[in-house]
Amino acid sequence: MAVTGNTQGVHADVISRLETISTRLGKDVYVHSGKRPGSIDDSPHNTGIGADVMVSDMNSIAIADELVTAGFSGVGEYYRDDAGTEESNTAHGDIRGLPGSENSGAYAPGGAKSSKRCWHRLKEQYVPGRKSGHSCP
Repeated sequence: MAVTGNTQGVHADVISRLETISTRLGKDVYVHSGKRPGSIDDSPHNTGIGADVMVSDMNSIAIADELVTAGFSGVGEYYRDDAGTEESNTAHGDIRGLPGSENSGAYAPGGAKSSKRCWHRLKEQYVPGRKSGHSCP
């Protein structure tokens, strides 16, 4: 099994954690969105410490749980609908604030956005009461 897709510029620690997931599940992990251009303060993707991933036959909640288990410090689920009831097949993981992540910008250890965070996407807001495995209480 392998980590495939848009992996160019993605931090080695992110790739290593995704490889752990791939090996454990016996499935490929596809990086839908990896490193992006832009300010290092705007997104963990912009320094290569974040990735949106897909795993065949898994929904966003299950993937997010795998990302938490693999030690990602920022994890998010994506949904297909505004009500947050129809999971997509994509989740976000990043290593914000962890040793070895980019040492500058808001997502660096001690930076303004470096704290461990679990979120889910629904019109860019938190959804009170959303239960989704252990990734987002």
